[in-house]
Amino acid sequence: MLQGKDLRGYRIFIELVDDELDVLAPLAREETFEPGTRIITEGEPAAYLYLVKSGKALVKMTGASGQDVVLDIAAPRMSMGWSALAERRISTATVDVVEPTEVISFESERLRRLFVENPNIGYGVMRGLVVIVSRRLDRCRSHFAARQ
Repeated sequence: MLQGKDLRGYRIFIELVDDELDVLAPLAREETFEPGTRIITEGEPAAYLYLVKSGKALVKMTGASGQDVVLDIAAPRMSMGWSALAERRISTATVDVVEPTEVISFESERLRRLFVENPNIGYGVMRGLVVIVSRRLDRCRSHFAARQ
């Protein structure tokens, strides 16, 4: 069983104190995915938030031309599946595993209930999420600006 200290170091939880991580830990489960596994599919319901413990996965979207555009490479200490925390809960990207990958997963419904019961935890996670989304947007903006 995971402990709060196992969640320390993930950017999405950067705003949380140890006691709050201890509350989150029982909601987590560990999973392993093999190369070629699609963990998340763009446009499908987003049911889980994933934290990468080891391995790598490509985060990509379908571009206007219909081709995949790689947005990021999810590596250790990164998160993926943030749409699970959004109001619509529809995946905005596809995630494909490219090497054996261990993750910590959280079911979105359980997280959302916890956030209602413990608003400080929900607020802290959302603050961490804003930083992550902002950084990805900056990287995408830079990438596309360089191609023009």
